[in-house]
Formats: sequence, structure tokens, C-alpha cells
Amino acid sequence: MLKHGIPTAKSLSFTNLEKSKAYIKSLKPPIVIKADGLAAGKGVTIALNHSEAEKAIVQSMQEKVFQEAGTKVLIEEYLEGQEISVFALCDGKKALAFIPSQDHKRAYNNDKGPNTGGMGAYLPVPFINNKLMAQIQTQILDRTMQGMEKDGISYRGLLYAGLMVKDNFAKVIEFNVRFGDPETQALLSLLEDDLLQLILEASTGQLERSKINFRKGAAIAVVLAAHGYPGAYKKNILLKNLDNNISDITLLHANTVSLEGNIFSAGGRVLNVVANASSLKEARQRAYDYLEEYIKEYPTDTLFYRNDIGAKAL
Repeated sequence: MLKHGIPTAKSLSFTNLEKSKAYIKSLKPPIVIKADGLAAGKGVTIALNHSEAEKAIVQSMQEKVFQEAGTKVLIEEYLEGQEISVFALCDGKKALAFIPSQDHKRAYNNDKGPNTGGMGAYLPVPFINNKLMAQIQTQILDRTMQGMEKDGISYRGLLYAGLMVKDNFAKVIEFNVRFGDPETQALLSLLEDDLLQLILEASTGQLERSKINFRKGAAIAVVLAAHGYPGAYKKNILLKNLDNNISDITLLHANTVSLEGNIFSAGGRVLNVVANASSLKEARQRAYDYLEEYIKEYPTDTLFYRNDIGAKAL
């Protein structure tokens, strides 16, 4: 990103524990500590003071809480603003953006608690305007594709940009080469074009179209998680009444298993409840009406969900 002029946070990487400790003392909190490897979406700590930052580094590099993924850490400038996700299909030359969405990574309401793999997402995002999308396209997506081409990489596939937006300007927090969960569950519920055809065009270097088409309206995905997630969580929860036939509500299994005709939870995030409507307010109402009714049959220490997904967009 630095090489190709892509807007992002200032950062340094470390493999030495003592050098990383010394560096954080020179920084003003908040400080972002990232395990420099795959950590199931949980390898990021936003430290509000120096002692929290040092603890995060020790846990990652010395205690190996992320195993080999945390032996190298990235210490990064904290970016303020609103976080959004922008996916783009790439054919080696161009990157064609999907509608931006907004994820909610913290475990509890009002963005409290530890980071998770994502507790819910919605779209469209109301504060994203044409000027901001033009900046994202030209300074982030286009420069990324041009930079990879200059470096001898013909990238064909899915590019996922996690962005922080402040004062109508976006900077990159992270890139992934996959769809994002749970943003994709909401996003694809509004996709009008054939996804397989889009992927075929990208993979063969023939993404000639100028845009990806979506149905009008709004979508929301709310994650139903096992109590305790993202820490030690309740396991093998018997899931009842999954045969819903409610209009504009879709249940997507995240971590479940079928045993002897019953469905049980098999991980921290269990189900995604996806709702569609003409407005985000209506989509939220549908999703939460369903969840409120569904969770009545379970003890309070069994399943939980955030009830403020998309609330700040209203």
C-alpha cells in the first residue's frame, strides 16, 4: 500500500518482543495490535493504554494465543471513523465494486466487548455518497489493481477492502481475498446479477460490464451466537424450529451439524438471520421480530445476539 500510494494507517511489524514493547511506549493510545497471520477474525486488539498494548503483544508473541499466526505482530496507528466493507470482483485489470456494507465486529451492543468474526451487517450504508465511492474506486481499488499488475501479479478473484471512513475519505484497514462474513449474507440477498456468471467473467479476464446490478431495498444479517462467544462458549445446543416460511426472512447456517435428525450448534456463531425490505428500518424490524420470537424457547445462557445491528444508520 505504501509503495503504490494506497491510503492506509502508519504501521510497523515486529518479530522481537522487547523491540515491540519499546515501540509501543513511543506511541499515543489507542494503539492497534494485529497478529500477522490468520486468526479467525480475532487477531486484532485495540489497546486503550500502554499496558493493554503490552499485554496484547505478550499474549500474541509469547503466550501464542493465536499459535503461529501471532509470532509476528503489526503495530498500527489507530484510525477513527466509521468502518465499512467494500467487496470487488477483479479480472486482472479492473476491480468492479459491490454495494458497500457495514459490519459490527464487537460482541455486544453499542460496540462493546471483544472483537468477533462479525455479529451482523447491513446495506445500503447511508453515509456513503458518490464522492466517497469515487475516492474508494480510484485511490484504493484501482491503485491496488494497478500496483499488483506493476508487481507482476494478475489478480483475478474477490478483493475485500475493510475501510475506515472519516470526513468522507476512506483508508484501508485490511485486505482479504475472499467474501466477508456476515456482510456477504446480506449483500447477496440483494444481488440481481448471476453470481456464477460474474465469477466466470472475472476468472477469465473478461469483466466487461460497468457495474454489478442489485435489487432496490435494504438487507440486514444478524448473527445468532452461542453464549460466551468469542471466548469459551456453550456447545452442542439443540436448535429448534428451523423450518421457517416467513416472507423475506432467510436462515443461513454458520456453524451447525445434523445428528440423528436434529440440528445442533457446532461453533461460536451459529445462525445468520437475513431480512429484506424496502427500507433498512423495516428490514431491521423483520429480523428482530423473528429473533425475539425464536429465542424465547431458550434459556438466557444459551444463545444471544446484538439488537443494535444497523441502528446507527437510521
